[in-house]
Amino acid sequence: MENYKQLLDLIEQQCTAEQVKALLRTASGNKNVKVSAASKEELVRKNLREALDSHSLDVEKVYDLLREGEENGPQHILYFRCPHKDVAQQLTLGHVRSTLLGTSAPIPPRLEVKRQDYVIADVRSWNDRKPLDWAVKIYGHEVREEPTGEVIRESPSRILKVFVEEEYRYILMARWNAPDLLELRVPRDSSVVRVDNWYKILRQQLRMVIPFDRFSPWSLRGVSKVLFDEQERNKRIYRLGDAQLEDPDHNFVTFESFVPDSDLFGEGAAKSAAQDLLLHNSSYKHQRVIWLEQKDEKFAGEISCMIGLRAENEVIFSRHQTSRGIDYVTAQLRAFSKR
Repeated sequence: MENYKQLLDLIEQQCTAEQVKALLRTASGNKNVKVSAASKEELVRKNLREALDSHSLDVEKVYDLLREGEENGPQHILYFRCPHKDVAQQLTLGHVRSTLLGTSAPIPPRLEVKRQDYVIADVRSWNDRKPLDWAVKIYGHEVREEPTGEVIRESPSRILKVFVEEEYRYILMARWNAPDLLELRVPRDSSVVRVDNWYKILRQQLRMVIPFDRFSPWSLRGVSKVLFDEQERNKRIYRLGDAQLEDPDHNFVTFESFVPDSDLFGEGAAKSAAQDLLLHNSSYKHQRVIWLEQKDEKFAGEISCMIGLRAENEVIFSRHQTSRGIDYVTAQLRAFSKR
């Protein structure tokens, strides 16, 4: 009987009860598989554990569940393009895996990470729909001293502020999106310094396999303008929200909707003002895009993302998504960049 404790710990932390139930239902014809449970803890610790121990459920499917749960939270994605075919052709899954892990054969993900450390946890194929795509996942652990708000006055001239140590587990990822697009993904955070440091760590971990000097940032500012110009004919695909434009004299004009994620440029004064600015050679700095639900693409609900807020090649997702949803957004950006 294998020890699945760490895997189940992460499943309980990162996945919803509905996600676990959906996985168990795929094997519900087996007598050792039960879907109903009084609590999420029982669902994971008892039901899912029994399904694994009885080999009613392939452990790789449980790893996939964990990937879906922990890899698609709020995040920043930097996009880079590789115009050099020789580099793109070299970046196969076998080459990346053997360079980073010492073997080209698939191995189970590494789940543990030491205190205050970053480690390559998983190198794998992305999905069956894009066999040339792959992903590298890095687990990180950080300890921070966080203020409790408690203040102790020891004397009229001596005040102590109380801090506690908080532990954080992070996920950094690189995703090769064939034929020529590299995505660097880090958690969303309000600290610019922290986000930039995660990007730096990701590059350091991958520098032995990815020649970053052969890649260039994929600017999305032109895409934002195309989205603005074509919004009327694509009302079933997206709507536009908050934006910022820069005029030829480097003045910034910001548009903010009263209702979050509303259709800011559908009609009225905001649309007219933005059109006039663009007509007079203003350029996009950032643009919020709300992608509408597309049932045939197998993601539920709308997807709100911000293009270009920190960098011209960055997209920020402020809410948890699905892997299919994030891939859909990237595919749409690719498509509109060609118009």
